[in-house]
Amino acid sequence: KAIHKTGGSGDASGECSSSDLDACEKACNDAKDKDDGSAAGVCSSYAHALVQKGKADKAAPVLQKLCDDKPGDACDELGSLYAFSSKATRNEKKAATLFQRACDADVMSGCAHLGAAMELGFGDGNAAKAVPLYQKACDKGDGRGCVYLAAATAAGRGTAPDQAKAESLRKKAKSDLDKRCKEDDAEACALGGVVRELSG
Repeated sequence: KAIHKTGGSGDASGECSSSDLDACEKACNDAKDKDDGSAAGVCSSYAHALVQKGKADKAAPVLQKLCDDKPGDACDELGSLYAFSSKATRNEKKAATLFQRACDADVMSGCAHLGAAMELGFGDGNAAKAVPLYQKACDKGDGRGCVYLAAATAAGRGTAPDQAKAESLRKKAKSDLDKRCKEDDAEACALGGVVRELSG
């Protein structure tokens, strides 16, 4: 259940845990007060704990503040919350904007998610615009980008169909997805399962 080591804030073991949201919130606020650069990690962990407890509506403002302070991973995480969460939180326009901010900040999962959003019709895009975003993410080692590019390549969406290239891309994705899955990235675990199923 441990989400993030807070270096002493939070519970007695120094962990921000999804079983103690009050401790997580206190750790986040303490990190903000210290202004020592630790707030991003601690507050992101608090947001994850809130999501795990089904409180995405409370996680959103925490991630928004992090995204506004320093565009990057928090923008991608918040975009994912708006894109893939419950109907109460879902906001496709916001998701696309946040993925764009993350991608502009060189967060490759943000580029991959922006491409997927374009293919799904969020914002201003289509499969042809999505493929270069997938390629950018994949070239920089993001497994999501490689899997999404493989799917587009296999189906001929926005690019010429090429089954051999699609299989090569899925293989390229595997190590990054396996690594992220071990770090409790649910999306990476799911995509890794798709890769294994398609690759036999």
